[in-house]
Amino acid sequence: MITIQFGNGHNDISHFASRYLIDLEFVYSDDHWIPFYLFCTPCLINYDIIVKVETMLRDQVYVIRAAGLQGLIRPRWRHKMYTEEKEETSKRYFSQLTKQEVKGLYEKYQLDFELFDYKVDDYLKYASGE
Repeated sequence: MITIQFGNGHNDISHFASRYLIDLEFVYSDDHWIPFYLFCTPCLINYDIIVKVETMLRDQVYVIRAAGLQGLIRPRWRHKMYTEEKEETSKRYFSQLTKQEVKGLYEKYQLDFELFDYKVDDYLKYASGE
């Protein structure tokens, strides 16, 4: 399990989510934690194709075919994200949070959830409490 060590002795994901993600204003936030829709303004670019890391294997085949490059390059993805691994990773981190904290993260990142077709219920099911 990955833990984060803070100078004040806190080393859990729950403290990090509350203190640095939910309670902090994005204007003064670290770029790593800013919602994607604020960071790179994806709505200002007219994309032809949008791919997701979660479906990269399938998406890259589509992009190669759409570009007519099937004879020139072959799909390859070294960092595979299998469904079971994704589920285990989500469970490992979100089980350390309360339902209230997950809802707080969702409120803060709601537009990213919608933009990338994520469902808050997929994460709430691992959280503790009511």
